Amino acid sequence: MTVNRVRILRSDTDKKVTLPIANDFDESLGREQLIKLYERSEMQDSVNIIQDFETTRYSPDTDNVDKHIIYDMEFSLVSTPTGNSLDYIPDYSVVGISHPDIVDRKGNFTKSFFKFDFYDTADPQKQRLYFSVVNPANNGKSFSNPGMYSSLIEISNDPNSINYDPITYRAAEIEDLEDGVQDGPPYYYDKLESSRFEFSAVGRNTENYYIQWLKNRELVKKNVFFMTCKFFNAETGKVHKFINKVQPLNKYNLSIPEYYYYQITFDPVKFTYMFNEYDVALYNGNNGLGPKVGGDFLTPVRFYEYINP
Repeated sequence: MTVNRVRILRSDTDKKVTLPIANDFDESLGREQLIKLYERSEMQDSVNIIQDFETTRYSPDTDNVDKHIIYDMEFSLVSTPTGNSLDYIPDYSVVGISHPDIVDRKGNFTKSFFKFDFYDTADPQKQRLYFSVVNPANNGKSFSNPGMYSSLIEISNDPNSINYDPITYRAAEIEDLEDGVQDGPPYYYDKLESSRFEFSAVGRNTENYYIQWLKNRELVKKNVFFMTCKFFNAETGKVHKFINKVQPLNKYNLSIPEYYYYQITFDPVKFTYMFNEYDVALYNGNNGLGPKVGGDFLTPVRFYEYINP
């Protein structure tokens, strides 16, 4: 039972006493408004805010007719920097993956890969990693294909040779006898993959022709990124860093903005991307932006293995 207590004060002048027989208190006053506010708050917490993270593919903007994109990864033949580009070749045997393992597609070859990281700035103190692209080692062009530095790689029957491959050597001998034309020895590999890549929109090597990036730019408005390269070697477990030019003679402390990046620019209208050389010292008057690369074998996106002391 609800009882309203009334206190009567004594007064010598006022002889009237007012008794509140009925006094209603509306305890629900404002409750409906609070309920609506609570409902609105819960609905906002339950419904996700619409954020468009849809990606689309961007194709390379190159100067060649076929719109191919060319990558060239050069491994160092020497243990100390010489400043000579002839001391680099696109051959995995330099880093311990033998030619027989490449031909037989052993795990130490097929599980090795290059990783390209894309940063928002070339300043290592401020940069943020936005996305990465992985390129398997077994995507490369054969040494026997046009556009390679060396013409052919010889198959050796010498146990002391890095190219010692008795099975392939014997198969070449049998083929030589069967076709009736005594071409060898020496015998050469027909399908020995290198660390040089040519990607196109059609055919076998399409995996990294396109780069996936955001279609809508409301969340991330950046169109320019800076790409670095590393090689993950499944034979040795090592990670090889790469730089964008030949390492100078006996020089190890390299300036990061000058040696480690290529600039990539996305066009959100045409859905294309373009690679340029990046060197703040060489192209200082153009904010480090150099010529377009990647369109042919003379000017590919070329990286050289960094020789670590």
